[in-house]
Amino acid sequence: KPESRYRERFEHWRSRHEKMVARWEAEALAERENKPISSRWFFHEVGKILPGDSLILEETILHSSSLRRYLAEPGRYGRLCHGSLGIGLGEASGVKLVSPDRPVVFIIGDGTFNYNPVLAALGVLQEYHLPVLIIILNNGGYMAMKGGYHEVYPEGWAVTHKEYLGVDIVPEPDYTKVAEAFGGYGERVSEAGDVELALNRALQQMGQGKIALLDVMLDNP
Repeated sequence: KPESRYRERFEHWRSRHEKMVARWEAEALAERENKPISSRWFFHEVGKILPGDSLILEETILHSSSLRRYLAEPGRYGRLCHGSLGIGLGEASGVKLVSPDRPVVFIIGDGTFNYNPVLAALGVLQEYHLPVLIIILNNGGYMAMKGGYHEVYPEGWAVTHKEYLGVDIVPEPDYTKVAEAFGGYGERVSEAGDVELALNRALQQMGQGKIALLDVMLDNP
């Protein structure tokens, strides 16, 4: 019967999916003590802590596959990277404008954050009372560009001398101060054990109508 074939197929793929999810969870938990903070463990924790009605938006490159693994669910996830970088903060503002009753969480790499019109975007969030949680995945530079050196010129000067021009973000900015300049809340997170409390503090600040920004020191996946 067609119904039995469909049921067998459904059970087959459900079983495979459940095993895959269990494997992903085990991989994340195995890295919960890592420093810098493991991106897999961080996204796993974010998925557990955020309210169920959160809208999760992201503009990332290096961490995008891990992020989607743990956080991409129908009806609550959107990717704001459309062939170029630097538009995510503006789009996150628009999403919050049309979804005032849902927590909006925007996840962005530190390199991409610097591509965005940060002051203008945070000014819009402040002026129109649009509390958004911004999570910066901070690995200290434009690491996708660094990967390009290895991919395109694996035996070139940069790789052989370990000198990657235009990759490092130095001196290191204090991104939390940018949020504070617009009446928001900022916190740097460098220890895995601080993630849960930091996320809850940020969500509490959002509940009070403030922009919240977490600067999270992550590894390179």
